[in-house]
Amino acid sequence: MIKERIVQLIETKRVPKEKFFSELGVTSANFRGNARLTPVNSDIIAKIFAVFPDVNLEWLITGEGQMLKQKDEPQDMVSLKTYEAKVEDCVRLKMENEALKAAAARYAEERGVYSGTTSPVDA
Repeated sequence: MIKERIVQLIETKRVPKEKFFSELGVTSANFRGNARLTPVNSDIIAKIFAVFPDVNLEWLITGEGQMLKQKDEPQDMVSLKTYEAKVEDCVRLKMENEALKAAAARYAEERGVYSGTTSPVDA
């Protein structure tokens, strides 16, 4: 299952599980018991790939192939500082995105384009 592979990846990368799950916006309970059998959404996969670009997405999604893209070269473990910096970048970008969405909605509303119930495209 994909959640088991996610746990395997973070153990291999030596990232603290609780911190990793928190940054994904989930709890560790989502990766235990029957909950581990439920699917993950694409946002989680995208966040994992942003933090670990060397992960083989085919392996992560299907379990086929090697965990990491580079097969014959020694793997560098991601440092906690690198991990935290990438997570901070993701959080910062998400906040900037939300601020831009809010500004666009205010702008559209000020112009009478968007009433909140219809899309700006429908107006």
